[in-house]
Amino acid sequence: MITDEWNGLGVYETQDYTHWERQGYILRDGGSRSCDGVMASHADVVSKGDIAYIFYFTHPYFTNEHRLDKSYIANAEDGRACIQAVQLEVKDGRLVCNRNQQFEMRR
Repeated sequence: MITDEWNGLGVYETQDYTHWERQGYILRDGGSRSCDGVMASHADVVSKGDIAYIFYFTHPYFTNEHRLDKSYIANAEDGRACIQAVQLEVKDGRLVCNRNQQFEMRR
């Protein structure tokens, strides 16, 4: 299960859909692609065979510093959203992704 925790995306796993074990976060830190320099929000996963992609959006102008500054007054540009995607993988039993890694999306 992937949850939007407004501090990156939380990843959980379960064997019985009753007891969940936290694996940590993905997409918590910004990446290097255009408009991808801040944490990810509101994700959805699409799978195709044995490949899975996570689609998420960013607010590239609403930085972590803005988010943490309670006196900051957001402006219209802060609300701009960009859609991003990255391939998901399971490594050593954990769900991971590298938002800076290039990939080819299968149809």
